[in-house]
Amino acid sequence: MHCELCIVKKGGYVLLIKKGYKEITIIFSIIFILSFCMGSTKAYGEDMFKDVNKRHWAHDYIQDMVNLGLMDGYSDGTFRPNDKVNTADVLVYVTRLMNISQDEVKDMRKKYDTFISKIDLTEERKDGLAIALSKGLVTEKFVENSLFEKGSLRYATKIELSVYLVRAMGMEEEAKKKAAIFFYKDAEIIPVEARPYVKFLIDKGILNEKGDGEGLFNP
Repeated sequence: MHCELCIVKKGGYVLLIKKGYKEITIIFSIIFILSFCMGSTKAYGEDMFKDVNKRHWAHDYIQDMVNLGLMDGYSDGTFRPNDKVNTADVLVYVTRLMNISQDEVKDMRKKYDTFISKIDLTEERKDGLAIALSKGLVTEKFVENSLFEKGSLRYATKIELSVYLVRAMGMEEEAKKKAAIFFYKDAEIIPVEARPYVKFLIDKGILNEKGDGEGLFNP
C-alpha cells in the first residue's frame, strides 16, 4: 500500500515506514506515544474531522485520543494532522494524561500565578504549564529560556515529548538507571541527558528500538 507515512504492525511492534517525508511531525509522535500508553481501540461511525477520513492511516489513533479527551480539533472541523505542535500544547496534551482535578489545577495556578501571569498564553495553556511546573515536567528557567523562540512558541521535539512523558509517569528516577544503548543510525545525535528516557520508553514498548523505516530515531 502506498502512503506518505504508514503504520505497520510486526512482531508486537508498531513500525513507522516513511515515504516522501524526512521527518515525522510531532503531532504523530504524540498520537503514537499516547495511544501506546492508553491503549488503542477500533473506532467506527462518521468521520470526526473533515481532513481525517477512515482511509487515513492514523484515523483510529486520532479518534481514540479525541474520545479520551487528550487531544482536540479546530473550530472549523479539521484536525490538521500534518501541523507541527508547539511546546506549550505538548505540555497540555501530556498533562491531560495525569487526570488532575480542577481543584488541583486551581491550586497550581495560584501557586505559580505571579510567574505565569507574565506569559502571553491562553488559559488552557496556562493550566497545562502550571501542572507541568508543579509536577516537575519543566522548570521556570526552562519556560523563561526555551518556551518561546523569536517571540513565538517554539515547536516541540520528539526528545522533549519522551522526557515529559517519563516524568508524567513518575518514572524519571527509574529511567535514569537505564544503560542507554541504541540501534538507531542517528543515535549519536540523541542528547546524552535524554538517552535514559528514550531507553526507558523503548523497554516499555512505547518507542520502537528499530526506529523508522530507515533505522532512524529522528530526535
